[in-house]
Amino acid sequence: MNKVFDWSEYWLNEGVTGECFVDSKGNKNNYLSKFWYKEIRNNKNLAKVIDLASGAGSIFAGNIDEENDKYYAVDVSQDALNQLKSRMPNVKTLVNSIDNVNLPSAEFDLVVSQFGIEYAGANAFIEAARLLKANGKLVLLSHIKDGFIDSKNQTEYEGVSLLNSSDFINKSIEVTKARFEADKNKFKQKFSEFIAIEPVVSKWALTHKTGLLSHAYFGFRKMYENINSYVLADLIDWLEGINDEKQKSEIRLKEMLNAALTQEKVESHCNLLRESGLFNIEFKPFLIPNQSLPIAWLITGHK
Repeated sequence: MNKVFDWSEYWLNEGVTGECFVDSKGNKNNYLSKFWYKEIRNNKNLAKVIDLASGAGSIFAGNIDEENDKYYAVDVSQDALNQLKSRMPNVKTLVNSIDNVNLPSAEFDLVVSQFGIEYAGANAFIEAARLLKANGKLVLLSHIKDGFIDSKNQTEYEGVSLLNSSDFINKSIEVTKARFEADKNKFKQKFSEFIAIEPVVSKWALTHKTGLLSHAYFGFRKMYENINSYVLADLIDWLEGINDEKQKSEIRLKEMLNAALTQEKVESHCNLLRESGLFNIEFKPFLIPNQSLPIAWLITGHK
């Protein structure tokens, strides 16, 4: 059985801000925020809005009238929704899979999702259409295959795969332990094993300079060059932490890569929306200024 990434743990840690697409400094992208502002805050006729696979509330953050109770968020992670409620207490939340939402049909004037609905598969798109009122609007931003985010994920996954195939972390642990021991022959053996795999890891890290592999390589190199300043237990704890992070990253990246939609898949989902009663369905790559690759599919429709 394939392992499933624990998104609740993600939302408790690095995903606390609720952002999937950020700038080079890790800040929320203002273009996305402005896009949702136009769809939500500027539309005075909305009585009810629902965000499917909301995470910690990226769409609503800064884009809603927080005194209003017309906003709903659905996600499988209670921890994500707890983060959302801590910032936007008036939003109504529901812990629920979005491919079978426990809410009445035709309840919402606007159904939205950003980098979320595609994870749940075809039934989630059918559910989105079911929840929409007559004269309502659907607006989705979904991961696009070979777009900016997906390309970064592909590169990051390549780095994680190299960490696995090279056994870099375990080799680093072995050579570090041997360095602290008095057995020179053992250290010579472990150092020889490490040097055998180091060049390929070094080349990748120097080429890409970001991501988990680069963090692991440059971090270990710096510590090893100053090894006499460290306690063995601290070095091993750091390396084992990287090993744990590597395993989690591999599962998360696989899910994100699998969620990215090809044009064929988008067309299939749009056909389902059409069969579910939507019209004027459109999809197109979603581009932002100063970025050559699209960051998402923009999928819209009306009921």
